[in-house]
Amino acid sequence: MKQHAKVAFLSHLLPVVSLILFFALLIPVATTSESALFAFIVISMIFLVIIDLFIVIWNIVKGIKVLSE
Repeated sequence: MKQHAKVAFLSHLLPVVSLILFFALLIPVATTSESALFAFIVISMIFLVIIDLFIVIWNIVKGIKVLSE
């Protein structure tokens, strides 16, 4: 159970870290052209949504496994 708690904590921490990384990278990109900024935001949001959906599905599967034990 302790191992599951560590993995669950890390899986909840990953979206927060990716969001912080997004904003950290957004600052230098914001000083470039408007089209580069738009492309960066769109690509980053798609990437973040994919990561978040994967983590939500992962947490649901792991939660069902823990509850069924």
